[in-house]
Amino acid sequence: MTSAVHAVATRVVAASGQLLAGATHQVAFQAVSLLSCTAIPLSLAVQGLLSPWQGREDGEGRERVREVVGAVLAMSAALGALAALGARLAVVDCVSALTADVDVAARLRSVWPVLAGATFAWCQTTALFGVFVGLGLLAPFVRVHATAAIGALAYHAAAGARLSDPLLRAWLGSLGYSALRLVLYSPTVGALMYGRRAPKGETANDGAA
Repeated sequence: MTSAVHAVATRVVAASGQLLAGATHQVAFQAVSLLSCTAIPLSLAVQGLLSPWQGREDGEGRERVREVVGAVLAMSAALGALAALGARLAVVDCVSALTADVDVAARLRSVWPVLAGATFAWCQTTALFGVFVGLGLLAPFVRVHATAAIGALAYHAAAGARLSDPLLRAWLGSLGYSALRLVLYSPTVGALMYGRRAPKGETANDGAA
């Protein structure tokens, strides 16, 4: 679903017929994707730490999950902030390393706050992916993605008449999609952090069966 949302954003830019917007979008996507990949090791680590506690509802299990999730939230926030700073440096101060085209460089600079925000949000969603997979929370994970994808598609359908800049429209959509996922993740994450039972749903093993 995430790939579909990004594909729609790319199509928005391509359909505009603006070559400058298209070139800028491609450079921006590569930069943001690369920077947000820094959260992948954290996501993989948390999967390994949480998988032994999957389905444990005793006091020890809940405490261990709370500790790990709390650490992930803190580390992903710090990592996301650094990645967002990296995005700012990449598209403003070191933009010549990304492109030699002065017009593309200027467009990148014009949207850097949105790119930095998207980088931060992508780091958070990548880290939380590890939490949901590690605990086998398949059903809540799918619901969040489906709901956020519908919201992103609705945004693109409605924003065409309001935003004439296809590049800004595409990246606001990507940022909004990730931000909505974080909001929708919060009830489950809150339940894990504060000791209540997480929303019921199929585990990864249930889904495979």
